[in-house]
Amino acid sequence: VFGYSAVVSATPSNSPSSSPLNVATTFAPIISLSTGKCLGYYNNSYKDMGLENCSNDVEEQKFTLDSNQRIVDKLNNMCLKADGWTWPKLRTCSNNDSQMIWNYLDGLLVTNEGIHCLTHDPTWNNGRLKVDRCDYGGGGQDWSWNESPSKKPSVVPSTVPSSLP
Repeated sequence: VFGYSAVVSATPSNSPSSSPLNVATTFAPIISLSTGKCLGYYNNSYKDMGLENCSNDVEEQKFTLDSNQRIVDKLNNMCLKADGWTWPKLRTCSNNDSQMIWNYLDGLLVTNEGIHCLTHDPTWNNGRLKVDRCDYGGGGQDWSWNESPSKKPSVVPSTVPSSLP
């Protein structure tokens, strides 16, 4: 659909960064490339993450990557957590929770320990998301932020020169 892939190292970070990162300065939808639907959440006490039809004026579908490598939603100012390394949920942001640290690596949303990815599995559930082992071959794990490449987060330093300013 929007098809942007970041050029970054395949080695994820294991902890939040203490130095400023080149992060997104705007909130924007995160789009599943396998379905064309947007990341959203169920407005219940669990705030489980799921997919929903995209809408430009829905604040619940807008996220950014902050300087601590946390995916933050615009409406609640809460962070995406890989709860138990299985269930993606929105929770109050914490600098001390390793399950809230994410890397955006070549279209994948990878947890900080580097082996789990945000996943949509249509054989398991039509809209609910889970955190599953990264398969690096698609399989409901390809995501895109609907922003220009110059604003796309680069959470891991690259040794490859960029043509972007």
